[in-house]
Amino acid sequence: MSPLQEMFNVVTMVVPSLVSCIVWLLPPGTDFRNLHTGTILLAMGMHLPFSFIYHVLLAMRALRDAVDNLPRKLDQTIIHVVC
Repeated sequence: MSPLQEMFNVVTMVVPSLVSCIVWLLPPGTDFRNLHTGTILLAMGMHLPFSFIYHVLLAMRALRDAVDNLPRKLDQTIIHVVC
């Protein structure tokens, strides 16, 4: 992918995470905050830093190989952990 596409990958991860945090802090209803919504927010928060770093490094062309590298392995590992 091009550096611009990788930066859009970052944006499409950060924006939903921020919106989710805002909705959590300003819930639309009294029964919105529960174990289910809290778990989803926690999972997104755990995955975001690893994915963010991986895609920024790809955009900067700082990784020798886009597939076989530690940031990608961590990104995918966290996806499996939070699922």
